[in-house]
Amino acid sequence: MKVWDMHCDTLAELRYAQQAGKPKSFLHNDLMMDLERMKQGDYLLQCMACFVHLEPEREKSPLLACLEEIDIFYRLLEQYPDDLMQVRTAADIQTLLTSGKRGMMLTVEEGGACLDSLGALRDLYRLGVRMMTLTWNFKNGLAEPNIVPGTDDMWPRPANTTGGLTEKGLEFVEEMQRLHMLVDVSHLSDAGIWDILRVAKRPFVASHSNARACCPHVRNLTDEMLTAMGEKGCLIGLNYCASFLDTNPDRSQVRSRITATPAILWIRPVRTAWPWAAILTALTATWKLPVRRTCPSWPRG
Repeated sequence: MKVWDMHCDTLAELRYAQQAGKPKSFLHNDLMMDLERMKQGDYLLQCMACFVHLEPEREKSPLLACLEEIDIFYRLLEQYPDDLMQVRTAADIQTLLTSGKRGMMLTVEEGGACLDSLGALRDLYRLGVRMMTLTWNFKNGLAEPNIVPGTDDMWPRPANTTGGLTEKGLEFVEEMQRLHMLVDVSHLSDAGIWDILRVAKRPFVASHSNARACCPHVRNLTDEMLTAMGEKGCLIGLNYCASFLDTNPDRSQVRSRITATPAILWIRPVRTAWPWAAILTALTATWKLPVRRTCPSWPRG
């Protein structure tokens, strides 16, 4: 069965290792993802996130950090041309299915990397970015997150139900949907998710979030959100991070959490241009994949 993993931080981790003078190989490493595990897990598509940190002491420039990770992405494609293929469009998926290669789609985790510039957003699209979260765990010029750094991000803790999208954030959503860049609501506040549900004209995604009814982490989604997203044909990439599943998850719990979320999502038929098999058919096998801390998911039919 082919797998679409909607999120990993490997580009950032490769950049950190490079900056520390201890570069790591993408062929085999101890990070979230490497080429060997992509082959072992029969991956169709791996979303590669450019993660940036907004704290000045961590990054000189969020946009520069993003561009450096985009550079790593393209160097990986150059280094492994027989194994990897970039995915920019649905047509690329059709090519990928017969190529024998593994797809790589460029994404961004932290809309603050754009520095509130729609021009920067369009440039990231031109560079191949096809999905972006509006926030990570910091408030930025676009929206507020559900978790604040330096606080207990476990549970119980109240969700952010008041700080949603800014006017600039609404402009970004409109432009991303015009460009056909997927809006990613993982990390976004509850209020922000409802703002996007209200204004979105196209399906969007939560690349690494689970069901809050199964585990009350605020980064997970409520049943009401899941239902509303299902009505819009949205997609959720399930998160294997332990604190999003339970306090002490074991293998059987992981499987039960995975099968619970799409049961809510598939209340209505999903109408989409992505020509793939249904998520429910595949998730029974997803938990068996050779992953370390990645978040596998399955495309919609």
